[in-house]
Amino acid sequence: MKFIKLTFSLLFAASATVAAVDESEQFDEVAAAFRLSSDLVHESYLRGVATTDADDEYLAVDGNTRVAPRNNNRNDANRARQWLNSHNNVRAQYQPEIGGEYLPLTWSNSLRDEALGLAKEIVANCVNKGPSSNPMDYGFNRAVKQGDPNFRSTDNVLQMWVNKGLPTPSRDSEFTQVLWAGTSWVGCADAVSQSGKVCSASVCYYAKAGNCGWNKFESWEKAVTSGVSCSKNCPPDAVECTL
Repeated sequence: MKFIKLTFSLLFAASATVAAVDESEQFDEVAAAFRLSSDLVHESYLRGVATTDADDEYLAVDGNTRVAPRNNNRNDANRARQWLNSHNNVRAQYQPEIGGEYLPLTWSNSLRDEALGLAKEIVANCVNKGPSSNPMDYGFNRAVKQGDPNFRSTDNVLQMWVNKGLPTPSRDSEFTQVLWAGTSWVGCADAVSQSGKVCSASVCYYAKAGNCGWNKFESWEKAVTSGVSCSKNCPPDAVECTL
């Protein structure tokens, strides 16, 4: 009888040890899966995109698979704030420098929608072009980045327009449109090519438009700071914008 009890005790202890080992292995598997999941989430966070986001796809270029996660490719509220801040930072620096008053721009979703339409037109063939139609006579700036599907930073785009304009901008330059005192509203958007050539486009629309009446002024600085509006139309979502 004692032998049977001892045997049963040994069997029970062995069974418990096996169960403990199984539970330990299961825990290790769960922990490993959790670590992998955490690593993926952390990597996704660092890239600025979600692992399940449709924008985080691979692009096929010339028959070869190319990894091209579209970092920060979002026409969202944060991107809008960046566009507006970048514009107003440039205006705050240069409007006073050329003898004018700092006049900050206001964001317009209507102008953003117009900008998105042109950006999509541009990336269809990766050719820098103006709008096929502009019935509201808005001002616009654009920049195209070849061979890269990722959006430029808004500061980078604005700095590029500044560099093109200094020290003496040409008429109808991006730089003078950014600074134009008679312009009060801005909306910008970006787009990425979906097939064929790889490119991204950044486009901004402005109301009321700038870059006009150059011959009426003795210098480009006077023209930019005069406050003259070069078009009549306000964006539909504008508040306190007189025709």
